[in-house]
Amino acid sequence: MIHHPGRRLLLFFTAQALAVAAMIVVALTSRGQEGGGSVVLLSNAAILAELVMIAAIVSVDRPIWFPTLSLAVCLLFLGIIRFVYRAAYDPDDYMVLAGWHIAVGLLLLGAVVLSGALALLDRRRRPAGGDEMRARDG
Repeated sequence: MIHHPGRRLLLFFTAQALAVAAMIVVALTSRGQEGGGSVVLLSNAAILAELVMIAAIVSVDRPIWFPTLSLAVCLLFLGIIRFVYRAAYDPDDYMVLAGWHIAVGLLLLGAVVLSGALALLDRRRRPAGGDEMRARDG
């Protein structure tokens, strides 16, 4: 799944669409709040930084399952922390950011699991020794 360049772009554009949606919702929820402008700027900066990390991971030309899995676990952890923080302070902005972290974390985790499952199925379909014979013959 993640080895094909088109699928990497699909993963990035899906994350980008989620990022834009989260930015819009943060802007709408912080309207009219005291210090709302700084909340929007900091929230959008955090979302853009995470999107840049996803872009950097997707753009390399080697297997990306480990960095993708690492980022997914970190984003899920941050989402849980933001939910706990929201329970203590109850601003809506933290709920939006927690939702962003959990949605993108689940997206990346799903991509890694799907990629691993497809690689395992591909390995099981391929006859044993097929790569070595093709390398010797070719």
